[in-house]
Amino acid sequence: MRRYFRTIILSKTPLQSVYRYKNRFQIYPIENDAISSFYAKHFPLYLEYSVSASKDISDEELSIITLNEEKEIVRLLSMFSSFHFFFYTGDKDRWGIMIPAIPFEQLSKEQQNHFRNQISSWTVSVVQTKYHKHEVEIESLTETKYPRMAFANNAEDYFLYCIDDPVIKEIASRTGYNFKLIFPNTISNCFDSFYLLSGKCRQIILSSIYLAYDGLDVKTSHKALGFLAILSAIEGLTKLFKDSQPQMNEKGKIHYPMKKALFIKLLSNFYSNHAEDILQYEELYNIRCDVTHENILFTLDYGLFLDEENMSPSNDWLKTNNALILFRTILTKLLLYSEKKDWIE
Repeated sequence: MRRYFRTIILSKTPLQSVYRYKNRFQIYPIENDAISSFYAKHFPLYLEYSVSASKDISDEELSIITLNEEKEIVRLLSMFSSFHFFFYTGDKDRWGIMIPAIPFEQLSKEQQNHFRNQISSWTVSVVQTKYHKHEVEIESLTETKYPRMAFANNAEDYFLYCIDDPVIKEIASRTGYNFKLIFPNTISNCFDSFYLLSGKCRQIILSSIYLAYDGLDVKTSHKALGFLAILSAIEGLTKLFKDSQPQMNEKGKIHYPMKKALFIKLLSNFYSNHAEDILQYEELYNIRCDVTHENILFTLDYGLFLDEENMSPSNDWLKTNNALILFRTILTKLLLYSEKKDWIE
């Protein structure tokens, strides 16, 4: 039987509408007056979803089923779009103090003194509202008052909302520009195609999605590690194709295809085969080899620098961002346009 649940996840971009995928899941904003802060960088939203689970199973079994479903939906949303969805885990607990919900300048003198003289407390990273204190079982997906999400119909519109340049985002935030959460018009088709997968193909694609998501999760704090995870996720997708498997030649010897050649072939077939783009693929793969085999990290993994020679933060984020764009684009094209007859069985 189908059972329905509601939980709270987060995004780094505010959600202002509802996205619903059939009767399987939906995301929508939490009520405006529920929780808010002028300083917030993580924005809570509701995730409602269904799972196949009997009423007779134990609470432990149900907990595993629901957690696995939540993890999968969060990762699929993050890879089929250009946004980062997540939820807090136990390792996020830390010492902290309360931050005011309004700008510091608007606090009274007494409130400012109270803020400055707080003593740290051990905080639990959890999103809890007046109306939602934990995961709850519901009867069905909620009919909400929010408008349905308007999809971006062309690359220019989508780029406007999905740009990941930290410098541009900082300038935009100071000028009041609102980056809103918007999905590409391919997202529901990607879910359709993904849920039809089975066997080895499903496992290969799901493993690459989880690996790329891990790279997205750590790319700000561990730049080289995030980059390596995303490049490895792209490389993992090459295993979908029959020509990536070891072949025996006429002399009875096993031939193993070159990983770099498969990597470039995949990108050339599903992204671009222009000469300048192929050079970019080779550069990205060489950087991956430097990180893996030569123990070379990105500049800002070593620390902050004041001299111009070592200051290259924009290059750091750009390498990882380019890799993430490649992965998301290839994943979409594989799911929607690839000839499955060339895939492994």
